[in-house]
Amino acid sequence: MLRSFFTFYVIIVKQYWKINWRRKNLMNYIKGSTKVFGLIGDPVEHSLSPEMHNAAFQKLNLNNIYLAFKVIPQDLARAVEGIRALNIQGVNVTAPHKESVLPFLNELSEECSIVGAVNTVKNHHGKLTGDNTDGAGFVTYLKEELKLDLRGKNAVLVGIGGAAKSIAYNLCKEGVEKLVIANRTLEKAEQFAALLHEKTKRKAFGIPLENNILNASIKKCDLLIYTLPGDIIQQGKLPFDPALIPLEALLIDLRYYPQKTALMKAAEERGVLTRNGLGMLLHQGILAFNIFTAQKPPVDVMKSVVFK
Repeated sequence: MLRSFFTFYVIIVKQYWKINWRRKNLMNYIKGSTKVFGLIGDPVEHSLSPEMHNAAFQKLNLNNIYLAFKVIPQDLARAVEGIRALNIQGVNVTAPHKESVLPFLNELSEECSIVGAVNTVKNHHGKLTGDNTDGAGFVTYLKEELKLDLRGKNAVLVGIGGAAKSIAYNLCKEGVEKLVIANRTLEKAEQFAALLHEKTKRKAFGIPLENNILNASIKKCDLLIYTLPGDIIQQGKLPFDPALIPLEALLIDLRYYPQKTALMKAAEERGVLTRNGLGMLLHQGILAFNIFTAQKPPVDVMKSVVFK
């Protein structure tokens, strides 16, 4: 019992020291010249981006700070104007603003102009430029961390929101054999699939989010990417049968809270390899950090935060 008490005491002391060191360090860190970066979206409370970027700033001794800003849809225009007015150097954009933020920006990267979604905004003296690192980060994760060669693969993408659009575009650029996009609004999936085919010359198809149709595509997939909200699964409304995922396929659920989703558990029970969205979070963040600072990111530091 004495040993247990001592161990607990040591843990408490370490945590107290760490918290107070951070407070003291933060007080010395924030100055009039400190550059502010951030994340806008709703919700943002769960995000690991502030911790990831702040750890990277500190590692490189950059006088920067990264904050999370909850911005509801009706306040988006004012929030973007606030970026200019307050000289915030750059922001990441998360749901539900990745598509709706476009009209408020001055310039867009080539990818953003094509896919119609932004996840990174850089402020150049009041001129806001939109970029997107979601898809490139996702593909980098697959290739570098999971050693997956996307050429010739059949991929199924469930949902076609802001992040999913960037992922779809980059999958096609990497040479997937076929991409099937399933969405509640069939017209949106079909239109985006046609756009992908036009821009990348890859086979892309839109299908409705209906069990019998989606199940037929999932039976033949090598890669399944799930991008829909978690409440759909929790309510027992999963639009496909996890038992049909091929054993040799890879399932990626873009959510990372909880880190092991109900869908992942169902697939793993069959022996399917699964991953959550943390890998994409890390690699899109690495690319965004470079856009923000024009410096080589401390990858190991950022990785230690994401996978702690």
